[in-house]
Amino acid sequence: MCRIVVVSHAQDIHADAILWGLRTAGHEAVLWQPHLFPAAAALSISFAQDEAARHGIKPGGSGWAGAKTVWNRRSLPPRLPADLDPRDREFAETESAQHLAGFLSTAWPDALWVNPPAATAFDINKPLQLRLAQEIGFRIPATLFSNSPREISAFFDAHDGNVVYKSYRKERWSGERDQPGTFVNHTAVLSREDLADERMLARCPGIFQQRLAPAYELRVTVMGDQFFCVRIDVSDDARHVPDWRGDTLGMRLSIHATGESLRDLCQAYMARAGIVFGCFDFIVASSGETYFLEVNPMGQFLWIEHHLPDLPLLDAMCAFLVSGDRRFVHDRHGKRLAFADYLLSREVRSRETANAGPGERAVG
Repeated sequence: MCRIVVVSHAQDIHADAILWGLRTAGHEAVLWQPHLFPAAAALSISFAQDEAARHGIKPGGSGWAGAKTVWNRRSLPPRLPADLDPRDREFAETESAQHLAGFLSTAWPDALWVNPPAATAFDINKPLQLRLAQEIGFRIPATLFSNSPREISAFFDAHDGNVVYKSYRKERWSGERDQPGTFVNHTAVLSREDLADERMLARCPGIFQQRLAPAYELRVTVMGDQFFCVRIDVSDDARHVPDWRGDTLGMRLSIHATGESLRDLCQAYMARAGIVFGCFDFIVASSGETYFLEVNPMGQFLWIEHHLPDLPLLDAMCAFLVSGDRRFVHDRHGKRLAFADYLLSREVRSRETANAGPGERAVG
């Protein structure tokens, strides 16, 4: 019987680390990669009067039944067969996405979902995030979501040009021959020149937000009722970068106490949003006021333990999934699973795989 299902893909280091931790601690855990459907996997859902719905995954069979916890970590879109007629591709994509959504929303009804599929839509629904944050009682920065050049220009002027641009999703682009490498759309300071091409503004909506002068930022990772809060400071040389993700070398992390008021607001937000895990981002302005920026229900957290090894984030996440308890609080006693040990194990497994001869398979 499978105890814990991790929904992700093989290249996700967070999923791999948590699976390593769960198995190291002696728990049953499997990685389910839904994007392999329908090209290399089959999903079935059957209903009958007076019977519970039945779900089938192949390959996998009955080994997927009985999950105590499902970590809905991160997945890719369904992968269609390469030989599918191009004229049928759009129809097959839509049908596959609907089938997968139906499977996820009805499978493992007795398990704790971290987080429920419907709730993870908060990841990209930024207007809903801000509306909910405002209703809960968080302070929020002035924000415009628009593709109207006139509205964007008026917003820019209203805030004396102190405006940043954000996208709904982080994307990556490959550079051209004269600019090789990969480019990521981090938060960027908006300039008057950026508003000159009205055609470009109209073609793609964006998020335009009042630029606050931060004293520092906070990253609050919540697992059930367990809070991990870190303060993020940037060096003087990096203060021109509006997003610390764009200059991690100039970033300093330190463990920060979470005030009771902030904890209460985060818990109220999560209850309204229907999530049990989330990574909250805040700016603490030079005036001392704390502003909500966003919450990511599928956020990254192991990078924090990499910078601050005393924070037991990997251990806590494994314990949370094992508990199946939405009111989870981490018990820090006993032997701890550490992210550094996982990285060492990963290096050892990589070397074993590289050294395996023809026909051999390294065991890890």
